[in-house]
Amino acid sequence: MPIDMVYCNNTTENHHLSLSHKDCLLSLNEMIRKENKNKACSAFDNSWIVLDLDSVEIKKAQKEGNRNRNATCDCTAGVKKNNAPKMLLIECRLNYESVNGITEGDLDSKVRGSIALMGQDPAILNTVYFVFKDKVQPQALRKLRTMKSNRKEYIAVTINGLKNAISA
Repeated sequence: MPIDMVYCNNTTENHHLSLSHKDCLLSLNEMIRKENKNKACSAFDNSWIVLDLDSVEIKKAQKEGNRNRNATCDCTAGVKKNNAPKMLLIECRLNYESVNGITEGDLDSKVRGSIALMGQDPAILNTVYFVFKDKVQPQALRKLRTMKSNRKEYIAVTINGLKNAISA
């Protein structure tokens, strides 16, 4: 997978949700640890900050009278693609032992919920990264290749695969 995007801390920190939910910003390593049964992660530079979309959605639902929470991807990160700022959606599936139970509808609802929460300024990339543990990723890659709803492309990667897709 060739590197075609560059991480951009400025884009992450200046997204309107980041500005209003600074307490939902954390390092990508910390986000992966949080989504991986507290297993430490040091794959990324600790300066790589992401916005925890699940936490933002929980706060927003509570503020709006404890309404039902919408599904969202785990986090978003600012990147530059072709020198233009974009937001990258990332969903961690590191606790999965197989691809059984992964449905297109569930993934689509996470993507739709994230888009509704975030808006399109800056634009959200058409590629969504789903991070799996090494032994599950090959199965997930095959399964996700067929899922291209909402004009988004779903890519199954490992932690190292995500690291290889984004340059510093």
